[in-house]
Amino acid sequence: MTPNVNIRSVKVLNDVGFGTDSTIICGYINVYNWLQANPTKRAIINMSLGYGGLNPLLNAITSWFATYFSSRLVIVVAAGNSAVDACTRTFPVVPEVVAVGSVNAALAESVFSNFGKCVDILAPGESVLSTIPTSITGLKTGTSMATPLVTGTIAQYWVENPTQTGISIRTCIAAATCPLHAAMLTAKNAATPNKLVQYRCPGKCCFFDSITPVG
Repeated sequence: MTPNVNIRSVKVLNDVGFGTDSTIICGYINVYNWLQANPTKRAIINMSLGYGGLNPLLNAITSWFATYFSSRLVIVVAAGNSAVDACTRTFPVVPEVVAVGSVNAALAESVFSNFGKCVDILAPGESVLSTIPTSITGLKTGTSMATPLVTGTIAQYWVENPTQTGISIRTCIAAATCPLHAAMLTAKNAATPNKLVQYRCPGKCCFFDSITPVG
């Protein structure tokens, strides 16, 4: 959907979805080397993974990484699926990232989605059509499904607005008025920003046209 964008896979979890601090750090090193070797390129890191608690080392590395490459990098992370304050979780608590929560087809915050002021934006995350290892496609649910929708929207916006920087995109998402989101939620936790991802789709969420709800 977005021209002139390349998707690069960086594996930090094993085949059953588990990883360690060192595997995540190795993933950052991989991206660091690529950015250093391609000084004119921009990048968006999609981190559809979770960490059960606060890890000061990983948070510090994430903050440094986003700051060091702030002109040409955006890090988008899943807010998590524990229905707790996202500020209590590694990655969403880092101010320099874009943390994504989940909504359902009724535009209500998903019951499982982590919430609060550390969530920056929300996107559809329930019954999302996805590729899966055991079949061609299937329906998946979680903030890890909402996160790529925001990543893709930022990519589209960045291609069409190449003078924007990584930090200006994050600043825009934090603002009350931004072309990347709108206040459209019908129900949410009081502390969660009412910011549903959208781009060039005034008054609606573009992505529900391609999502098949169940139930």
